[in-house]
Amino acid sequence: MKLRELAEEHNLDLNLLKEVVDDDLGIKLPKGVDTVLKDEQIARILACDGLETADGKEFTPIIAKEFEDKHKRSIAAKKAAETRKKKLDEVEEQKKVEDVVKRDVERQKHSAELTRRHTEEAHRAALEAEAQRRREADQLAVREVEMSRLQAEDELRKR
Repeated sequence: MKLRELAEEHNLDLNLLKEVVDDDLGIKLPKGVDTVLKDEQIARILACDGLETADGKEFTPIIAKEFEDKHKRSIAAKKAAETRKKKLDEVEEQKKVEDVVKRDVERQKHSAELTRRHTEEAHRAALEAEAQRRREADQLAVREVEMSRLQAEDELRKR
């Protein structure tokens, strides 16, 4: 199909069409508007945005089904990738929360263990202090008894 025929078939402005094909799309037109176009080139031209009809209205691009399908597949692939990434992020966030909870539980266990140890040490220190006081009291009592015995012996000797 020639460029002129394409313009007539779709009621396109021939001068603007030639300019868009030549400048924007970079399709060579060696014979001008009488250049025979390949099907791929025609599909590219009809899918181009910015064309006008002969009466000055905007031309709605005609996009080939294969391009629409390809575009839909790429959009679906992007959504799938986003969904996978979102799920991975959610799993990672859940793991972080679980780690924080585990850390808090361990911290509480450690705190309880430290409290228990301090209590035991304080109790042991109190028991040791009581035992030391009793030993000292026993030693003092033994000394007093010894002193009393010595005084009693001295008194017996003096008599």
